Amino acid sequence: MSQEWLVQVKNLCKYYPVFKKKFWEKKTYVKAVDNVSFSIRRGETFGLVGESGCGKSTTAFMINGLLQPTHGEIKFDGKDITLVKEKEIREKMQVVFQDPYASLNPKKKIGWIVEEPLLIHKKYSKKERQKKVSEMMELVGLDESFKSRYPHELSGGQRQRIGIARALMLSPQFIIADEPVSALDVSVQAQILNLLKELQSKLRLTYLFISHDLNVVHYMCDRVGVMYLGKIVEEAPVEKIYEKAMHPYTKLLLSTLSGGVDFDENQIFLKEESLLENSGEGCAFYHRCPYAMDVCKRLLPKLEQVEREHFTACHLY
Repeated sequence: MSQEWLVQVKNLCKYYPVFKKKFWEKKTYVKAVDNVSFSIRRGETFGLVGESGCGKSTTAFMINGLLQPTHGEIKFDGKDITLVKEKEIREKMQVVFQDPYASLNPKKKIGWIVEEPLLIHKKYSKKERQKKVSEMMELVGLDESFKSRYPHELSGGQRQRIGIARALMLSPQFIIADEPVSALDVSVQAQILNLLKELQSKLRLTYLFISHDLNVVHYMCDRVGVMYLGKIVEEAPVEKIYEKAMHPYTKLLLSTLSGGVDFDENQIFLKEESLLENSGEGCAFYHRCPYAMDVCKRLLPKLEQVEREHFTACHLY
């Protein structure tokens, strides 16, 4: 695998101002993403994992340009994406969305939906576009008869195959897969994951894979970043995460798979926390951590290397 970085994210932030009830109150922000940094090598699958609301999708949509960051730097293929034309970014970077039904136009036939990216970017003649649609549908395991159908006539797995085909029409280098199987039946999930792996090998794709399902992440990813309340708290090759997790939050996530490793069973079901608690003073996980010390409350831990390719943000190390 090439060591060349395709995507580089540095100190990425997305803050949303909170409405003030009184004009003299101090302005506060929801820190949806707070100083997130990571890089993705060409040809690999980098996973972002964490509970719902931790900032995974917000991070992905800033990389894709669907959201503007508050601060931070995003480089794609060595270029700052803010300095590159949006059309060029759209051609090289595409998204496979979570809900395959909501992401497809219900009023349009499948053939038009798959062809749409080529129409928007004014690529090829009509005959060439039709040929490309047929080739791409065959690549994702669907025959030409599907071109005349509507999204509601397809199963969830078939709709997600269409979503994948549409994402690949412009021959992108980089695919953001945002919870691509979470809306599907378990029996269909494995088929879609295997398809994504097969396409990655055939087309030399690079993936940012977002999920809350640790089993799926283990199967799909080469390296993993664990997110908690807008921050990456641990990053390592996937096997290191599963065999030697270091951050208490990562251990908590893994305990849901193994039956409670290092955690009281009741700690898995904890009351919801607000991102407003992520003030930057002290560790955001302090109130849930069984290993919390006084320093954790006072000082924000930095994401630092503790072993080769293994980083964690915890005062225990």
